[in-house]
Amino acid sequence: MKSHVAMSACPICRKETGVLMSTKIMNGKLDEPFDQRVYIDPTAVCKECEETYLSVGIMLIDPDTVALSVIKEEAFKRIFTIPVPSERIAFMKESDMRAMGLIKEET
Repeated sequence: MKSHVAMSACPICRKETGVLMSTKIMNGKLDEPFDQRVYIDPTAVCKECEETYLSVGIMLIDPDTVALSVIKEEAFKRIFTIPVPSERIAFMKESDMRAMGLIKEET
């Protein structure tokens, strides 16, 4: 069932983090309703996960698949030549994370 309201969820723990509302109006009506009840927002990390994981590490996430890995800040600095992102979230393809061994192959 489609709706004009959905929930956003933390990409790490999947707890709900807020409400999303469809605001696109076409021909005087709300357009493009959500087709899911919950959406994972790659940038909406909940406070608990932010304190637990992002206080010591950087989250690498593929926004298309929502696959993620959290690595320590020291490891991020050794692996990448870019500065540590201020929001402590960086985007990376899942295939690259797997190739680097940051995500284990499922058995």
